[in-house]
Amino acid sequence: MPSDHPRHYSAEERASGVALAASVGPKKAAEQLGFPVRTVTYWMHQPHASPILRAVETTIAERLAAAHEKALAAVLEGLDDPRARLSDRAAALRVLGEQRLLAEGRATVRSENVNLNANVPAMTPEEQDLAADFIRTLSAATDDELREWMASGGLAALRDAERDAKQIEAGDG
Repeated sequence: MPSDHPRHYSAEERASGVALAASVGPKKAAEQLGFPVRTVTYWMHQPHASPILRAVETTIAERLAAAHEKALAAVLEGLDDPRARLSDRAAALRVLGEQRLLAEGRATVRSENVNLNANVPAMTPEEQDLAADFIRTLSAATDDELREWMASGGLAALRDAERDAKQIEAGDG
Protein backbone atom coordinates (compact mmCIF):
# COMPACT_ATOMS: atom_id res chain seq x y z
CA MET A 1 0.00 0.00 0.00
CA PRO A 2 1.52 3.37 -1.04
CA SER A 3 2.47 5.75 1.72
CA ASP A 4 0.89 9.19 1.99
CA HIS A 5 4.25 10.58 2.99
CA PRO A 6 6.75 11.42 0.25
CA ARG A 7 9.99 9.51 0.38
CA HIS A 8 13.04 11.48 1.46
CA TYR A 9 16.23 10.80 -0.43
CA SER A 10 19.71 11.23 0.98
CA ALA A 11 22.16 13.64 -0.60
CA GLU A 12 24.12 10.60 -1.79
CA GLU A 13 21.03 9.11 -3.49
CA ARG A 14 20.29 12.42 -5.20
CA ALA A 15 23.90 12.80 -6.34
CA SER A 16 24.06 9.27 -7.74
CA GLY A 17 20.70 9.79 -9.45
CA VAL A 18 21.89 13.01 -11.10
CA ALA A 19 25.24 11.50 -12.13
CA LEU A 20 23.65 8.41 -13.64
CA ALA A 21 20.94 10.48 -15.36
CA ALA A 22 23.61 12.71 -16.91
CA SER A 23 25.21 9.60 -18.40
CA VAL A 24 22.23 7.50 -19.49
CA GLY A 25 19.27 9.87 -19.26
CA PRO A 26 16.74 10.40 -16.47
CA LYS A 27 14.40 7.59 -17.53
CA LYS A 28 17.06 4.86 -17.54
CA ALA A 29 18.61 6.22 -14.36
CA ALA A 30 15.24 6.18 -12.60
CA GLU A 31 14.59 2.61 -13.74
CA GLN A 32 18.01 1.41 -12.60
CA LEU A 33 17.79 3.13 -9.21
CA GLY A 34 14.09 2.51 -8.57
CA PHE A 35 13.29 6.24 -8.31
CA PRO A 36 10.44 8.06 -10.05
CA VAL A 37 11.49 9.63 -13.36
CA ARG A 38 9.97 12.99 -12.38
CA THR A 39 12.04 13.00 -9.20
CA VAL A 40 15.31 12.36 -11.06
CA THR A 41 14.42 14.97 -13.68
CA TYR A 42 13.62 17.47 -10.92
CA TRP A 43 16.98 16.81 -9.24
CA MET A 44 18.80 17.47 -12.52
CA HIS A 45 17.35 20.99 -12.63
CA GLN A 46 18.32 21.91 -9.08
CA PRO A 47 21.37 24.06 -8.24
CA HIS A 48 23.07 21.20 -6.36
CA ALA A 49 23.15 19.21 -9.64
CA SER A 50 25.35 21.69 -11.53
CA PRO A 51 28.75 20.52 -10.22
CA ILE A 52 27.75 16.89 -10.73
CA LEU A 53 26.59 17.57 -14.29
CA ARG A 54 29.80 19.47 -15.05
CA ALA A 55 31.91 16.61 -13.70
CA VAL A 56 30.02 14.05 -15.80
CA GLU A 57 30.30 16.26 -18.90
CA THR A 58 34.03 16.63 -18.27
CA THR A 59 34.40 12.86 -17.93
CA ILE A 60 32.49 12.29 -21.16
CA ALA A 61 34.58 14.95 -22.93
CA GLU A 62 37.77 13.29 -21.67
CA ARG A 63 36.59 9.88 -22.91
CA LEU A 64 35.72 11.37 -26.29
CA ALA A 65 39.13 13.05 -26.46
CA ALA A 66 40.82 9.71 -25.73
CA ALA A 67 38.67 7.97 -28.36
CA HIS A 68 39.50 10.72 -30.83
CA GLU A 69 43.23 10.27 -30.21
CA LYS A 70 42.89 6.50 -30.66
CA ALA A 71 40.94 6.93 -33.92
CA LEU A 72 43.48 9.46 -35.16
CA ALA A 73 46.30 7.02 -34.42
CA ALA A 74 44.42 4.27 -36.30
CA VAL A 75 43.87 6.54 -39.31
CA LEU A 76 47.52 7.58 -39.31
CA GLU A 77 48.61 3.96 -38.97
CA GLY A 78 46.26 3.00 -41.80
CA LEU A 79 47.93 5.47 -44.12
CA ASP A 80 50.82 3.00 -44.45
CA ASP A 81 48.61 -0.10 -44.78
CA PRO A 82 47.50 -0.64 -48.40
CA ARG A 83 44.73 -3.05 -47.27
CA ALA A 84 43.11 -0.69 -44.76
CA ARG A 85 39.81 1.00 -45.59
CA LEU A 86 40.69 4.52 -44.62
CA SER A 87 37.25 5.84 -45.52
CA ASP A 88 35.73 3.96 -42.58
CA ARG A 89 38.42 5.13 -40.18
CA ALA A 90 38.24 8.69 -41.45
CA ALA A 91 34.45 8.70 -41.06
CA ALA A 92 34.81 7.48 -37.47
CA LEU A 93 37.43 10.14 -36.81
CA ARG A 94 35.13 12.85 -38.23
CA VAL A 95 32.23 11.76 -36.02
CA LEU A 96 34.43 11.54 -32.94
CA GLY A 97 35.92 14.94 -33.73
CA GLU A 98 32.48 16.54 -33.99
CA GLN A 99 31.39 14.93 -30.74
CA ARG A 100 34.56 16.14 -29.04
CA LEU A 101 33.96 19.69 -30.26
CA LEU A 102 30.38 19.54 -29.01
CA ALA A 103 31.46 18.23 -25.63
CA GLU A 104 33.97 21.06 -25.35
CA GLY A 105 31.32 23.62 -26.29
CA ARG A 106 33.04 24.52 -29.55
CA ALA A 107 31.52 25.09 -32.98
CA THR A 108 31.07 22.10 -35.28
CA VAL A 109 29.84 23.99 -38.31
CA ARG A 110 30.73 27.26 -39.92
CA SER A 111 28.25 28.99 -42.14
CA GLU A 112 28.39 32.26 -43.94
CA ASN A 113 25.59 34.42 -45.24
CA VAL A 114 25.86 37.04 -47.90
CA ASN A 115 23.27 39.77 -47.95
CA LEU A 116 22.79 41.17 -51.42
CA ASN A 117 20.84 44.35 -50.94
CA ALA A 118 20.75 46.50 -54.03
CA ASN A 119 19.17 49.85 -54.62
CA VAL A 120 17.32 48.88 -57.75
CA PRO A 121 14.47 50.87 -59.21
CA ALA A 122 11.16 49.06 -59.34
CA MET A 123 11.55 45.97 -61.46
CA THR A 124 8.96 44.40 -63.68
CA PRO A 125 7.97 40.82 -62.85
CA GLU A 126 10.01 39.65 -65.85
CA GLU A 127 13.09 41.51 -64.59
CA GLN A 128 12.57 40.06 -61.12
CA ASP A 129 12.40 36.55 -62.61
CA LEU A 130 15.59 37.18 -64.62
CA ALA A 131 17.39 38.52 -61.54
CA ALA A 132 16.25 35.53 -59.45
CA ASP A 133 17.39 33.11 -62.16
CA PHE A 134 20.75 34.88 -62.34
CA ILE A 135 21.24 34.67 -58.57
CA ARG A 136 20.25 30.98 -58.53
CA THR A 137 22.71 30.30 -61.35
CA LEU A 138 25.52 32.10 -59.52
CA SER A 139 24.69 30.30 -56.27
CA ALA A 140 24.81 26.89 -57.97
CA ALA A 141 28.01 27.59 -59.91
CA THR A 142 31.25 25.90 -58.96
CA ASP A 143 34.34 27.96 -58.21
CA ASP A 144 35.78 27.02 -61.60
CA GLU A 145 32.59 28.11 -63.37
CA LEU A 146 32.63 31.45 -61.56
CA ARG A 147 36.29 32.00 -62.44
CA GLU A 148 35.56 31.21 -66.08
CA TRP A 149 32.58 33.59 -66.09
CA MET A 150 34.70 36.36 -64.57
CA ALA A 151 37.56 35.71 -67.03
CA SER A 152 35.17 35.88 -69.98
CA GLY A 153 34.06 39.36 -68.96
CA GLY A 154 30.92 38.36 -67.09
CA LEU A 155 31.14 41.24 -64.63
CA ALA A 156 31.90 43.74 -67.40
CA ALA A 157 28.83 42.49 -69.30
CA LEU A 158 26.71 43.11 -66.22
CA ARG A 159 28.08 46.64 -65.88
CA ASP A 160 27.37 47.28 -69.59
CA ALA A 161 23.81 46.02 -69.16
CA GLU A 162 23.34 48.27 -66.11
CA ARG A 163 24.68 51.28 -68.05
CA ASP A 164 22.39 50.50 -71.01
CA ALA A 165 19.39 50.19 -68.69
CA LYS A 166 20.15 53.58 -67.13
CA GLN A 167 20.45 55.18 -70.57
CA ILE A 168 17.13 53.73 -71.65
CA GLU A 169 15.53 54.88 -68.42
CA ALA A 170 16.91 58.39 -68.90
CA GLY A 171 15.65 58.46 -72.49
CA ASP A 172 19.16 58.51 -73.98
CA GLY A 173 18.89 55.06 -75.55
